[in-house]
Amino acid sequence: MAFRSVPLLGLCLCLLPAALARAGEPRAARRPSTPTLERRLADLEAQISRLVEEIRSLRAELPKRQTPAEPGRVIRVFRLNHANATTLAATLQGTVQGKALRIIPDARTNSLVVQGTPDLLDTLTALVQHLDEKPGSGNPGP
Repeated sequence: MAFRSVPLLGLCLCLLPAALARAGEPRAARRPSTPTLERRLADLEAQISRLVEEIRSLRAELPKRQTPAEPGRVIRVFRLNHANATTLAATLQGTVQGKALRIIPDARTNSLVVQGTPDLLDTLTALVQHLDEKPGSGNPGP
């Protein structure tokens, strides 16, 4: 039995360097078959077509979503120093219910983005300045 395995071992040792050399080759050096390449190209082209169609769809949708300030309305950003933007936005919304005013809090910058008429924003500016004071430094109420 040992006698028969020696030639087999010799054969394996002869083939091993060639197999190792191929295994160490970069993937690009191992050439896939032509049908494999054709399938991969067809898949990539289909993906590109889907992506181009999605890009076109998104570009067509974008103008519909961009809403500039309505005529007679302006946008102001209030950067808050002490008050929390989300909390203050809720307070202001409750204060000016029924008015043509949009208040959007931006937690990242602790700011309020407000859209409304210039008169309403002037009133709101004074209110925001009052509510954004450092705790304990504001004027006591009546």
